[in-house]
Parts: sequence; C-alpha cells; structure tokens
Amino acid sequence: FNTLLGDGIALNRVTSIIIQNDGKIIIGGGFVYGGQHKSVVRLNTDGSNDNSFTKGNTQNPVNVLALDTNGKILVGGSFTSYNNTSVGGMLRLNTDGSIDITFSATIRNIPNVLALGILKDGKILVGGDLRYYIANSVDKYNLVRLNSNGSLDNSFETPFYPPGRHTVNSIVTLANGKIIIGGSLQYFYGQNNALIARNNIAGLNSDGSLDTKINPC
Repeated sequence: FNTLLGDGIALNRVTSIIIQNDGKIIIGGGFVYGGQHKSVVRLNTDGSNDNSFTKGNTQNPVNVLALDTNGKILVGGSFTSYNNTSVGGMLRLNTDGSIDITFSATIRNIPNVLALGILKDGKILVGGDLRYYIANSVDKYNLVRLNSNGSLDNSFETPFYPPGRHTVNSIVTLANGKIIIGGSLQYFYGQNNALIARNNIAGLNSDGSLDTKINPC
C-alpha cells in the first residue's frame, strides 16, 4: 500500500477518511498529492491514484467526509470554493468527483463544518461552528438538518442555550432515529425553557429536542 502524499510539508494533513462499498478510499484534508496541493482524492485499494476520480482543491482544508445514502460524497469544511466553484462550507460530489449541482447548501458567515450525520431517509445532519445558516431568512446555529437536496429542514430545532456558543464536533445517528452529539456543549432548554446542563455530550430526539433520558456525564 503506497500513496503519492507529500512528505514533510507543514500543511500536509489528512482529516477524514471514508471507504466506499467497492473498497476504494477517499481522503480529505489539505495536503500535497503528486506534487500538487489537494483537498479530496480517491485511492484504489492498493493506495494508488484513482484516475477516474476528479481531485478536489479548496483554499482551506476539508474537515469531514461522509457517504450519502446514494453513494455520493459529502464534503464539509471552512472553505468557500471547491475547484474554483463558489460553495459555502459544504458540497456534495458525484461518484466521479464532479460537483453535484442538484445539491445546494450554503452556510455563511465563517462557515466551519466539523461533523456530518446521514439519516436513513437521506436527510443530513450538519454540525460545527456555523454561526448561522441562512435559508429563507431563517437563522440556525451550529447544528442543522438538511433535506437530501441540501435545503434546510425547518422541522428540526435544537435547544442550544445560548444558541451561538456551542460547537458540534461529532454526530452519531442511532437506529431508533435519535442523535448523539459531542463538542463544546454546556446548556440546553428543557420543558418550560428550564436550563439543563450537559458536559459536552448530549442526546437529541429525532426532531432536535433534548432527550433528557440520555445523559452520559
């Protein structure tokens, strides 16, 4: 197993690795690959370059990758362009590495996507230090749920308090539809807006409300 990743480069880092069903390997980050700066590449099972995949480049590193339910590739980070196409912190790639133009999710004002969660129905959880997400003049903070086309799912609400001071670094989706999130998390709204403390890990119901039965800390 051998790759063309550069050696000894200060900005050379891999932040996310996912394996496709066919065993091919997609790596994301900010690194030198084959003598050029790249952010997303796909390798064959032996580590060699997959020439059938269009490599990606962003001005800031890719933080997270995920495979969508349809086999397409979700890419998140703090970038605002991908291969010179304007995007807002997140995009979806077709299986050949080209940008999926049917998907549109624009996260503005210092976008920094750090975590992705894929639900069985094809909806997508996006977490990070998002500041606010703008869609139809609706503000959302740090954890949102998107429809499969990237549009905002307004039926999902998170009980963060205060809403702008939480960073979601990790998302795990459970078989029963509930969600575990981890990051810089302190307080949430409970019933009657009572504040409930959490120590950086919290459970959410499928609608985004706090699951008070899950308190691992």
